[in-house]
Amino acid sequence: MGLAGLGLLVLAFPLWKARDFIPTLATKRVVAFARLSTLHDGTELQLQRAFAAAKMSSPAEATLEPDRNPALHGRVTYYLFVTADTPAQARVELVPLMDALRAAFPSAENNLVVTPGNSTIPAPNHLSQGISFGVQAAVFFMMLGSQLLIVIGAHWEGMHRAGLFAALATPFIILIKSLFFPDDSDDVLAHFQFAASQGEWKFALLLLALTPVSVILILWLTSRSRPTVGQRRRA
Repeated sequence: MGLAGLGLLVLAFPLWKARDFIPTLATKRVVAFARLSTLHDGTELQLQRAFAAAKMSSPAEATLEPDRNPALHGRVTYYLFVTADTPAQARVELVPLMDALRAAFPSAENNLVVTPGNSTIPAPNHLSQGISFGVQAAVFFMMLGSQLLIVIGAHWEGMHRAGLFAALATPFIILIKSLFFPDDSDDVLAHFQFAASQGEWKFALLLLALTPVSVILILWLTSRSRPTVGQRRRA
């Protein structure tokens, strides 16, 4: 059963890696985008007003959304999204909208930076969002199930509390070793930095976040199997 738990964790990893790609298979439209950043005297209110004015003169299906990580840029940053049926159409409709937004923004040449994206991205819909939720839920339950199978399997083999905790730690050791410190890597530090930049640590962090459930199971199993004080005295 412990091997089944490890196998389930191995299957969960590629599914987690593909969690963003799988929902895109259900998308039919695309989004072209541009990053908008204010400088000097430019304000967020001016940017919103400029977008409203530009949208009135454009037939494009456009939205303006704030950056989810504003501390990364250190200034007011928004993203301009244009949704269309094809990548070419999305790019074509984005260009005049950017020009209209610049024209509507006060002193845009000094106070606004517009950086168009190099590519388009799939436009999410209700189906793709449902698939995304399903994939993430599947990864969650596969990771949780893998830990529970490892603990229960070790318990059936007669391991005590220390052995159960050691078995629970095994996936972390294997995961960290294989992802961040592989044997075939010539530059361990460079490989570690690359793996960290790819977000592999998020998978390990999610696995760690689920660990308290298995810890509670270990404490419950070992407390049931441990003899009471009266039983030890009679023995």
